[in-house]
Amino acid sequence: MENRVAKRVEVTESNNPLTRETAAELLPELGDLHGIDGPRELYIDKSRKFVKVMPLGDDRGLDWLLVVVIPDFSGTVADSIEYNNRSIIWLGLGSLVLATILGILTSHWITQPIHRSIFRAVRGPIASTKEIGSGEYEQTVEIEGVQELEVLARAFNQKIQQLYATYSNCKMDLERVGN
Repeated sequence: MENRVAKRVEVTESNNPLTRETAAELLPELGDLHGIDGPRELYIDKSRKFVKVMPLGDDRGLDWLLVVVIPDFSGTVADSIEYNNRSIIWLGLGSLVLATILGILTSHWITQPIHRSIFRAVRGPIASTKEIGSGEYEQTVEIEGVQELEVLARAFNQKIQQLYATYSNCKMDLERVGN
């Protein structure tokens, strides 16, 4: 504007740098800008922009070109999205492996004392069972620490006593019959 009067400015002399740069790149592509009679779409490789040029005119002498410029961020945005996706996948897989290893170590740490106490507790009944099998019925099983195994040991001892009583009765009956 000069003295409050609008002044027409050539597109190559615009104050807007994007407008100036785009016009400078369009002129070699399109040649004379006055000859554009329909919409044209261009991709300018040098500055990576999508450009659409459309003429706008009316019967009062308006003869403008509407230019829509869209910068092409596909390379930079797509690359960063792909990098982020790859990073997320690797972080997820790493977390999965770490969680699996920690889960295995934690379960081993928790169950190892239980396995040891059960093995110690079961060692006595196994030896007693072998001795009962060889005819020594005066065996008792003692288990401490694991409540379920203590209940099992008491039941085992009751069955041994019943078995011994039955064996003794049968033996006395055989002796009476034999005499």
